[in-house]
Amino acid sequence: MQNLDGLRAELRKSFMHRTAADRACAICGNKTSPLAFHILENSFPENAALPTGFVPMSKSMGYVRGSFPVCAACAPPCTKCNLPIPTEKALEFGHKTSSSVGNGVCQDFHAIGFAIALLKKSLGLGRFKKLS
Repeated sequence: MQNLDGLRAELRKSFMHRTAADRACAICGNKTSPLAFHILENSFPENAALPTGFVPMSKSMGYVRGSFPVCAACAPPCTKCNLPIPTEKALEFGHKTSSSVGNGVCQDFHAIGFAIALLKKSLGLGRFKKLS
């Protein structure tokens, strides 16, 4: 059981923001802020050109899987669990890039983020915009 707790702790740590000298935030381009690599995940055909900001992590079955790194300014760490909060800004970017939200995000309730999403949904703004 102790081995599983250690594995769980390392997995949680890998989901948190960390510095990466050779990468920038896919949303704002920040190169100095720590990045979270498991907020927005996607896969592309192996022979396709990869989008700007995409970080490949694995290849299999003809696809490149990876993520769009997001900085601590665009998706700040939660004060309770230290995992990145999938903010409306990050979720809108994910919607534009057809990315899915990864497992490494905060699951705590954040009232301000919820209120902003609710307001945008009621007004049909951002990722809730109706396509004509």
